[in-house]
Amino acid sequence: MKTTIERGDMISDNHYGESWQFTCIADCKSLYLHIYDSTLQEIDKIDMRPYHISGQVYSIYVSGINMQDKYYRFEADGRIVSDGYERGIYPLYGWSEPKKEEDIYYRAVCVDLSDDSFPAIPQQDVIAYQLHVRGFTKHASSKVKHPGTFAGVGEKIRHLQTLGINQVILMPAYEFDEIDPKSEKINYWGFSKNNRYFIPKAAYADGKPEEEFADLVKKLHKNGIEAVMQFYFPANTNAFLIGECLSYWHQAYHVDGFWLIGEQIPVSYLMTHPQLTDAKLYLENAEALDEGAKIVNRNAALTNTGFIKDIRRYLKSDADTLQPFTYQMRNHPRPLQALNYISNFNEFSLRDLVSYDFKHNEDNKEMNRDGTANNYSWNCGEEGPTKKQAVIKLRRQQMCNAVAMLLLAQGIPMIVAGDEWGQTRLGNNNPYCQDNEISWLNWKYDRTGKTVFEFTKQMIAFRKEHPVLHMKDPVRLMDYRAVSYPDLSYHGEQAWYPQFQENVRHIGLLYCGKYARTVDRKEDASLYLAFNMHWEDKSFGLPALPKGRKWQCVIDTAAQAQETYQDSFTIKGRSLIVLLG
Repeated sequence: MKTTIERGDMISDNHYGESWQFTCIADCKSLYLHIYDSTLQEIDKIDMRPYHISGQVYSIYVSGINMQDKYYRFEADGRIVSDGYERGIYPLYGWSEPKKEEDIYYRAVCVDLSDDSFPAIPQQDVIAYQLHVRGFTKHASSKVKHPGTFAGVGEKIRHLQTLGINQVILMPAYEFDEIDPKSEKINYWGFSKNNRYFIPKAAYADGKPEEEFADLVKKLHKNGIEAVMQFYFPANTNAFLIGECLSYWHQAYHVDGFWLIGEQIPVSYLMTHPQLTDAKLYLENAEALDEGAKIVNRNAALTNTGFIKDIRRYLKSDADTLQPFTYQMRNHPRPLQALNYISNFNEFSLRDLVSYDFKHNEDNKEMNRDGTANNYSWNCGEEGPTKKQAVIKLRRQQMCNAVAMLLLAQGIPMIVAGDEWGQTRLGNNNPYCQDNEISWLNWKYDRTGKTVFEFTKQMIAFRKEHPVLHMKDPVRLMDYRAVSYPDLSYHGEQAWYPQFQENVRHIGLLYCGKYARTVDRKEDASLYLAFNMHWEDKSFGLPALPKGRKWQCVIDTAAQAQETYQDSFTIKGRSLIVLLG
C-alpha cells in the first residue's frame, strides 16, 4: 500500500474518494492514528504529533487509500480515545448491549441524498408529531416488517399522512448509551451524557444505520413530511461541537430541524449560524438569546411549557383560568414562535391526563418519587381503568376537548405519538427506563381510541383548511384593516362582552376571516370558538352576521345536535363547539 501523508487543514473528517482526513482534538504527549482493513487487521500506524494545526487540533491528510472498507481509531497516551466527530461506528451494537471504547472502531460514511429536497414547510403551517423510534413500532400490533427501527417508522408513513402530519420529531436517534452506568437501568429515551452525536443509532437499524436513516428522511420528504431531531447536550458541551453537529445532520442527512435540550445551549450562536438559517430550531430557553443579537434564523420557536399548564388547568375546570387560557390560544410571538403541546414524553399521556389524579411510577423502582407531581390532571371520577360508561364517555369528551384546544390555538401544535388514539402509559409520567409495553405504542385501540383518532384527523384537516387559525403574524386584537371586526375578539353571555371573573369558565373567541387568505387567495371564513369548561350548561351571545347568513356548527365535542345558530345559544358543560360564519 502506497500512501502519502500531508498536514490537514480542517477540523472534521471528510471522505474524498481515495483520500481521507482525520482530526483529533486531544491534550496528550503521544497521539497515533491506527488504520485497519475490513478484517480489523492493522495496516498502518501514523504518528500525528508532527501534524499539529493549532491549539489542541492535529490533522493529517492521507491519500492512496480507499477508506470505504477500512476502519480507524485514535490512541492517545496509550489509550484508545474518541474525539467525538466520528461519522460511523463498528461493531453495530444492538439495543442495550454494553459498549467499551477500546472495543469500538470507526469508519467513513457517505450517503447519497442527491435526489432529495427539503419540504420547507412554513413554520405556521407545521403539524408536528413526536415519536420514539424504537417504541413507535416495537409492539407486535404495529405489524411492520422492521419493528423498532428507522425502517419501521418509514412503514408507518401512510398512518402519518392519513392523520395529516407534516413534521416528525424524533427523540434521540444518534448513538447514545442506553444503559445508565450508575443505576444500570435502561435509558430508554436517550438523554445520555455519553453520546456519539454524528452517528445514527445502530440499534435502530437492521445493519446499515447511516443508509437506513437517510432512507427514512428521503421517504418522509417524498411524502411532504419534515424530519426534526431532538438533541441533548449536557452542561459545558463545546458550543463549536454543537454547531458542527447540527450543520452536519442538516447538510449530510437533510434533517430539517432540531429540538435542543440542555442547560447551556448556545442559542445566539445557533440563531446566527450561516449553515442553519433555514433549519427549524426548537429551543427551551429564550433567556440564552443575547439581548440585541441579530437573529438570522426565522424558523425558530420556543417549546411552550406554559401551554401545557394553562390548557390542562382550564380543561379540568380550575378557577381563574380564562385569562391564561385565552393568552395561550392566541400566543404566536415573533421572532421566536411557540411550539404547543398538551402532553410530552415526560408528562402524562393524553388518556392518562383524564384518567389519573396522581402519578403511578412504581415500575420505575424509585418508590414513585420520580416524575413531576404537578400534572394538572383529573380522572373524571375514578382513578385508572374503569368500566363505568359515564366516566368513559366523559374521558372521551375531555380528550377531544384537549385535542381541539391544541389545534385551534395559533401556535405550532405538536402531537405525541399514540395520543391520536388515546394511548395509556398506566399513569406513569416518567417512563424513562421502561422499554416495554408501558412505552411501546399499542396499535390496537378501543372504541374510545377510534373516536379520538377520527376527531384528531378532523381537527388537523380543519386547521389546515382555515389559515385564520395559524396566521403568519401575531394577532393584535384590533381592527387594523378597517373591516369592522378585529382579527380576534372575545365574547361572553352577551356578544362583545367577555367575562373574565375568577369563577367564569366559558368564553367565545371570534376570528375574522378577512385577516387570512386560503390557498386559492380567497378570504377565509370567520370562526366562532365557544369553550365551556364549566360542569354546567352555559349561554353565549353571538355577533351578528350579514343578512341572510347564519352560524353553522362544524365541530361539537358533546354532539348537541343543533346545526345552525343565531343571536344566542347554550352549550353543554365541559364541551366546545366551532361555528362557521
